[in-house]
Amino acid sequence: MIPVKAHVVRWTRYGHDRLYVKGVNGSDRGYVDLRTGQPHPKGGLAWTDDIGVLVGGWLRENGFTVYAARWPTSVTSPVGPASGSVDSGDTAVTGPRTEATGTGPRPATAQRQREAREPVKGSAVWGDLAQNKPGQAALDAARSRTTGWTRLGKLLGFRTRDVSWRVGARGERLVGRTLWWARLLGWRTLHAVPLGRGDIDHVLIGPGGVLTVNTKHHRGAVVKAGRVAIFVRGEQTRYAEKARYEARRAAELLTRAAGRHVDVDPLVVIVGAVGVRGRRAAGVRVLTRSGLLFHLLIRSRRLDRETQDQLHDVARRSTTWQRVGRTR
Repeated sequence: MIPVKAHVVRWTRYGHDRLYVKGVNGSDRGYVDLRTGQPHPKGGLAWTDDIGVLVGGWLRENGFTVYAARWPTSVTSPVGPASGSVDSGDTAVTGPRTEATGTGPRPATAQRQREAREPVKGSAVWGDLAQNKPGQAALDAARSRTTGWTRLGKLLGFRTRDVSWRVGARGERLVGRTLWWARLLGWRTLHAVPLGRGDIDHVLIGPGGVLTVNTKHHRGAVVKAGRVAIFVRGEQTRYAEKARYEARRAAELLTRAAGRHVDVDPLVVIVGAVGVRGRRAAGVRVLTRSGLLFHLLIRSRRLDRETQDQLHDVARRSTTWQRVGRTR
């Protein structure tokens, strides 16, 4: 028997018919296009022979024959009725035992796995944004602006140019802690999603739809959500305008990648303020960190679980967020 720590799930929506391979922890290992029989391993890496046996066994059991001609490893027909147990984490999937030649693709090395997580422009390799930490982009920006002079300035009590980035990163980390609990409500979150010159602080996908979250850290300030803008200490900001742009751009990119229309709603979450007046500014919901979970809880259900899974799989890929052409 050949134990495989993976399981397969068939997915048929939006004109696609695919067999996804999932790891024990739910990680995406790639899929097979059941219409063409073409395998698509995650990140362009070769699948190991045991996964080939698992997928080949499922396809034969379900009447598919085109796969054998396209699979890069020579997999013969089953020898006898013996079957191998497949550890799926929840349920066991069994597949016929097969024999494979030694000419197939070799298991991916640690170096190749690291390369698969790095986005490569113009290739099929994509980085997994699910690995990003809250505030990661803002902290990287702060570090890039830190010099010997800025360190000296901080020692002397001056406000240096990297301080605002560090304050922003701290606010994103605080919101990230709140969003950690959102998973109990069925929400999944991506942090520091690259978007051209900037990034989206948080992208949420759950039963209540898809949301973009713009986090603003204003310790001790009074924030007011006005009719056309958000005001901090009485001064007008462009927070609502930026939040709308992020949601609009996210909707465009996810729609293109998912092959279906995707609605995205913007949120602005204020951290550290002594008071937040108003709930909406220029069509953007304005929340405190303490009110964020409640908002996620009471949102009406818009997406079923299968659609959530598909959108999360698309959104976590760095290639989804790469700019293609110019947009107005």
